[in-house]
Amino acid sequence: MKKNYKYSIGDWVIVKEVVEFGYYVDKNKRTMKKERGEFIGQVCGMKHKKIGRLSYSHSEFPPYFDVEGTIEVYLVRRGMLNRPVMVLEENIDWLSLEEGGVGPLPKKDTGWTKHTKEMASKFMKDNAKDFPRDEKGRFV
Repeated sequence: MKKNYKYSIGDWVIVKEVVEFGYYVDKNKRTMKKERGEFIGQVCGMKHKKIGRLSYSHSEFPPYFDVEGTIEVYLVRRGMLNRPVMVLEENIDWLSLEEGGVGPLPKKDTGWTKHTKEMASKFMKDNAKDFPRDEKGRFV
């Protein structure tokens, strides 16, 4: 059964706190490091992160990671070239244009009618006929 998530890819959000995984306290318990600082970003995905502890055996083998559970985190980018950061769902809020309102931003309307789109498509098709091509029909 498909799970419905609160946020989807492309939603603009306000991030209140960022989470990082992989830090160990006393080489035993895996913890989350939280960084404060609000910023505006765009949701670009989701990830399942494992929570658990390092378990040691009494032999010469290295320790292994014992998984206790998973946490879902959203991946949010601050800009096009920035690396996505991990954010818990309770640390995200909708970015809205309304004062004090909470909800998704409205989708941008191009203002093109169906007739305008058809005319542009016809123009591009007719214009493509005049471009030079090689013997296999590819554009040069």
